[in-house]
Amino acid sequence: MATETPDDETDDWFAPEPGAARIEVPTVVPRSLEQAPLSPERRVQVAETLTTYEREIAASVDPRRRAMLAYEIGRIHEQVLDDDRRAVRFYQRAYQSDPTHLPTLQAGQRVFSRAGRWRMVLRLAEAEGRVHPSVERRALLLVHQADILLVRFKQPEQALEAARRALALRPDDADIARGVAQLAAIAGAAAIASQIR
Repeated sequence: MATETPDDETDDWFAPEPGAARIEVPTVVPRSLEQAPLSPERRVQVAETLTTYEREIAASVDPRRRAMLAYEIGRIHEQVLDDDRRAVRFYQRAYQSDPTHLPTLQAGQRVFSRAGRWRMVLRLAEAEGRVHPSVERRALLLVHQADILLVRFKQPEQALEAARRALALRPDDADIARGVAQLAAIAGAAAIASQIR
């Protein structure tokens, strides 16, 4: 069985992933605004908000503003209307407008985690790690990436590398140090096993 590698560089958030072809966004059945369990007044309010934000996106020349508005539309689709597919479309628009917009990067990770799209989760975690101002958050993102690489992709060596990068950011973090030691043992055992085969 071939091992999958998380190196997809496409910007198409809907591109199929090998091994995950049957898992499509959304994993939650999309609901139209009319089908959402909202009061008639709330439904009108949501429709007006979406329309206003769409108009503002069309009128704005500021990429950060467009990203924030597209993110907000995506958030409404995800959290109010339970429509992950539409949410992802707007999160992708936000990302295309401003790839450093942290709420978009975090929302994408959340939606793609639910959908089992681990390559996308890795890509977005890496993108967030490049722009997040907090050393603690960057280290946490690297630990999260190490977990995904180990558990979802069965790549202990790459997981160890991510964990070592986290430890370099937080050298006094005992939990990360323990994780690095455990991954080193797993990676060493995997290397020995591959030599025996």
